[in-house]
Amino acid sequence: MTVVIDSGPLIDIDKGGPSAGRLLAMIESDTPVVVSAGVVAQVVRNPSRQARLMRAIRMLEVAPVEEWSQIGRLLAASRTADVVDGHVAVLAQSRRAPVWSFDDGDMAQLGVTELLQ
Repeated sequence: MTVVIDSGPLIDIDKGGPSAGRLLAMIESDTPVVVSAGVVAQVVRNPSRQARLMRAIRMLEVAPVEEWSQIGRLLAASRTADVVDGHVAVLAQSRRAPVWSFDDGDMAQLGVTELLQ
């Protein structure tokens, strides 16, 4: 099972929170973990001072934003505007994967039904 990760767990990892252990457990169990390039852009502010975060990102598959038309249609249908959340939702749909997010409301609004918390 692939897991798509949103910004919340990565921010938690950056702050030294417990998400790091959970991510490592996923990686060690050979669970593919995918992150939107947009999410990476949201959370990386100063790579030289974000060593934990940068180590975590290197363990992930960073997916480029290529599904622009699909994202746009999803945003229009859901009457939302966050392109990065839209990309996370599209990645989850296309890979039939749950989303690991701390923002269930936004993901649900985009049609994501399988969430990890």
